[in-house]
Amino acid sequence: VLFRSVSQSRYFPELEGILRVSPVHMQTTMTLFLVVYGIGQLVWGAAADLYTRRATLIVSLSIAIVGLLIVVFAFNFQQFLAGRLVEAFGVASTPVLARTILGDQFEDHALSVAMVYIVSLAALLPGISPFIGLAIYDVTHTWRALFVFLILVGILTLVATWAIVRQPLQRNTKDSILKVITGYVTLCGNREFFPYLLIYGSMLGLLINFYIIAPYIFMQYLYLSHTEYGWCVFCVGLCYFFGALCTRMLLKYLSSESVLLIGMSIILLSVCLLLIAWIFLTFSLWAMEIHLVFFAFGCGLLSPAANSIAINSVAEKGRASALTAAIVMCVAGGFSAVMMVLPLDRLGSIIVTGK
Repeated sequence: VLFRSVSQSRYFPELEGILRVSPVHMQTTMTLFLVVYGIGQLVWGAAADLYTRRATLIVSLSIAIVGLLIVVFAFNFQQFLAGRLVEAFGVASTPVLARTILGDQFEDHALSVAMVYIVSLAALLPGISPFIGLAIYDVTHTWRALFVFLILVGILTLVATWAIVRQPLQRNTKDSILKVITGYVTLCGNREFFPYLLIYGSMLGLLINFYIIAPYIFMQYLYLSHTEYGWCVFCVGLCYFFGALCTRMLLKYLSSESVLLIGMSIILLSVCLLLIAWIFLTFSLWAMEIHLVFFAFGCGLLSPAANSIAINSVAEKGRASALTAAIVMCVAGGFSAVMMVLPLDRLGSIIVTGK
């Protein structure tokens, strides 16, 4: 999450001038990043079931570091894009392996509680990443320093993986590529798995898309300062974080299915509030922010519940985790592609003037 969030923080609108490309080019970069990120998770999920978790993490993190090095030394848009795509493919393993290793260690209610902690951490990082990016940029005055920071994080993670992760399980390495693909198709037809996958993937994909377009909406079209933008995003991430923490308390008294329904109800409420503001009141930045905090809180509630239900329902936890994360990225990438053709300047005008 830190790789994706910090590397898509406040510098993106400014890079358009540095690399001499249009906003469409930079949004294309983000869309392609998500597509490769999603495809990479399918690859690493299969690798996690075929080989050891530890080996998969080491190889994928090494690839991510290579991609970051390409970005750091990029002097044109083509080099920048190539490095970002290599980075996306490598770092795609991290959410997959995190869920897979948790699935190896926990089951049922214990897995739901464990998911709360990983979802809570993942929720905070997009919220604080603008401040991290701002601090690094203000000290160094170069966007390349952001990627140098991520290289250091990648190296530390690689060393920690080498020293800490001990996954002795060796899966069936004789599976063919066709069997791997068939396994993903079978998972899509699993009625105990796929509905929860769609719920989680759709809601979280929408939230991730918000983080992607937030720099453009808040800074470029609403003319907020970097600090104001950071606080807007932080509030959304904080609500997601509190939603995940509430899940842990609710699971003491309710089933995962019940918590999931509560989360979906809150998300529906957020949509209703947005429509009321749009139709009957003045649509403003505050109306959009209120909608987002309710939406994020609902996502925080349903994410651990939907994750644990889906992963508990199948034996191939690596591939199940990969397919879950891939759906999230496909939804985010799809909405990002749609946003490329929408008049964001018009949206900014509506939010500012209410017309």
